[in-house]
Amino acid sequence: FYVSTSPTQTAPNDRKAPNIVVAKVADVAETQPGGIITYTIYYNNTGDGNAKEVWINDTLPDGVTFQSSSVPYTAYDGNTYRWYFATVLHDTQNILTITVRVNDSAGDATQLTNVVNLTYKDQLRRPMPASQSSVIVMCRRALITVEKVVDKSIAGYGEILTYTIYYNNTGTGSAGNVWINDTLPAGADFVSASDGGVLDGNVVRWYFTDVSPGVHYVTMQVLVNITQGVLTNWAYLNYTSTYNVKFAESSASASTTVAELGNPMIVLPLALSAGVMIAGRRKMKMKECNRRCENDKKVEG
Repeated sequence: FYVSTSPTQTAPNDRKAPNIVVAKVADVAETQPGGIITYTIYYNNTGDGNAKEVWINDTLPDGVTFQSSSVPYTAYDGNTYRWYFATVLHDTQNILTITVRVNDSAGDATQLTNVVNLTYKDQLRRPMPASQSSVIVMCRRALITVEKVVDKSIAGYGEILTYTIYYNNTGTGSAGNVWINDTLPAGADFVSASDGGVLDGNVVRWYFTDVSPGVHYVTMQVLVNITQGVLTNWAYLNYTSTYNVKFAESSASASTTVAELGNPMIVLPLALSAGVMIAGRRKMKMKECNRRCENDKKVEG
């Protein structure tokens, strides 16, 4: 308890005063869903008097969940956590850390703004100037939806089809893991796959890590081994954040109609069959013409 060395009658008491201005920092500038952020709050008392009734109120941003703190909190209300210190000694450095986890649903390019407010009093319980500090951590995440195209909408037996599978990352963060599984349809024989695609049974599989924002694709070729029908090829994609948070999977397909004339073994029989049908139609027309001529002659006679 500090007493003035030269008190003035009727004047305010000039006891030594505390001085606290809160400050806050985060250990990262950017993170992703599933990431951990540690906030450090400084409430140093740089004055020469002790502070009383110190309240630190920290409001967490939407998109994060409280995990722990270096000092147990006194109370909380929603996403605001409160700490109370009866006395903070003069000329002391004081810190409080808070650890949070970024929610799986946190959006891409979201600013996670954390705000802390501090109030306190001097030793005579007179309110001292309040202070506030904030820090922003940017949330980044990948956004990937698989798309698929084929180079031929109509093909024949024995032709090669080339599929292109796009896994473009339209987000601002990298994907930690990306899996693409392509199931071959009945009637298609595997030929090749780019970028390390591996045939496993009737499924071609790709696996990539650290997929940055931008355009990405793989290709696959198959041989048509049916004479007619529709080949529909499906690709399925799963991916995660760099902290292994699973995001929504997606799928896409591409179809090719296989024409019956594509099989050389049946082209000739079909052609001959078509010729027979045409010849038959011509004979029928000739008979009909002859019949009409005979009828005309009878009428004239």
